[in-house]
Amino acid sequence: MSKLKSFESLKTANELKDYLSNVLKYHQPKAYFHYTKLSNVIKIYESGTFKATQIKNMNDRLEKDFASDCKEFYTCLMGSVVENFGMWAMYGGIGTHLFSNENKTDDAYVKIKIPADKLKEFISESTTVCMRSIAYTNFNSQIKKDKKPSIIRCGTCENKETINIFDDCLHGFVKDNAWSYEKEVRLVSQNEFIDISSILNTFTVIPSPNNSIQECKMIFKKLKCNTTLKCEPRFEENDYYNLVINNK
Repeated sequence: MSKLKSFESLKTANELKDYLSNVLKYHQPKAYFHYTKLSNVIKIYESGTFKATQIKNMNDRLEKDFASDCKEFYTCLMGSVVENFGMWAMYGGIGTHLFSNENKTDDAYVKIKIPADKLKEFISESTTVCMRSIAYTNFNSQIKKDKKPSIIRCGTCENKETINIFDDCLHGFVKDNAWSYEKEVRLVSQNEFIDISSILNTFTVIPSPNNSIQECKMIFKKLKCNTTLKCEPRFEENDYYNLVINNK
């Protein structure tokens, strides 16, 4: 594997694209996370697939205006193991409480934990799916062509070169700083459904940190009692919730 150029030294749009396409082969967190509803998790375990979407159907208006013609399909993951309340809030689940109503479990929000080494192995063996990191910058500064260069960030790295992030080759690679809390990594496919059945048994389902132990049990019961799943789910309580409980 050839050496990856440092992020700080990138000077062109094509160099930035190449970096974002390959950096995860060299540097990865311990796990990736996919935030969603329990009803969607059941569909994932029933079908053995992630349902991917195109940029024109995603929630970032700036990226849609910038790259809506992109034909690729994406499943978005968070590339950080640190608990992220912004992600829970954006995807609706931080305030969801079930109490004793088991009928509400479909609306419960959870995150799927995917071991990075298993996902890396899956990608290396796939001929139809790849994985890329996302860079963040100030879109407004680039649009106005401010004299002060707009800093481009990826993880903890910064690039202060004048790279044109509106170059066609960067469609699906760059988002505005406003979304940087997502620490996004994308599974990229030419198809709407990504077959992840070969690594599904390595996934772990984790409830929102605001769900009580009793609510967690209801969520796990709802998923485990479904008889049409491809494999038996693994469960994990939310570390943040346990941290709160243990410090009371």
